[in-house]
Amino acid sequence: MNATYKITLKSQLFIIRELFVFAWPCRVGYYVLDYLYPGDDTFLLEWLAGGFFVIQILPSAIIHFQYLNYNKDTIVTVNSNERTITIEEKGVIHSFRFEKIKSLRLALMADLYNGHDGGFIACLKYHYAYIELQNGDEFIITCLVYNDLRKFFKDIGLEANKDLVFFPGVRMARYMRDEVETV
Repeated sequence: MNATYKITLKSQLFIIRELFVFAWPCRVGYYVLDYLYPGDDTFLLEWLAGGFFVIQILPSAIIHFQYLNYNKDTIVTVNSNERTITIEEKGVIHSFRFEKIKSLRLALMADLYNGHDGGFIACLKYHYAYIELQNGDEFIITCLVYNDLRKFFKDIGLEANKDLVFFPGVRMARYMRDEVETV
């Protein structure tokens, strides 16, 4: 059975929805504070809005656009009967059997690493998989292609090693590989 995955608007909405969920209480809080402290004294309100931007939107936007840029032309097709994965990146097709995977690592922030579904900060849901084949080929699949890569690999019968990361930027894949080789 073949299943194909790529970045779509629907696959991106999981994180955008989280930003709206967090923005709603901030908006209500803004109106409550504006009601309690009416007038031109908006210093506290501006700091709250700035804090929300720095904590929620800025990190999420940085990661989201990096992931979007990295996997925008990537199509992943899984054939679980034949135990093969085909990854098409920018028109180049790579196909390999599950057995040819040398290393499969998931870069997860703390909540996902500990088995939860995210936390108060929206960017905690971002993660990616680093796949290294026995022939040395390397691939990155981000959560914009499939929302929960932990579930994705478990469902197709592959076991992934989890790596705890502070900020799940794709550039960290090189450090993950170097760390594995030096250990």
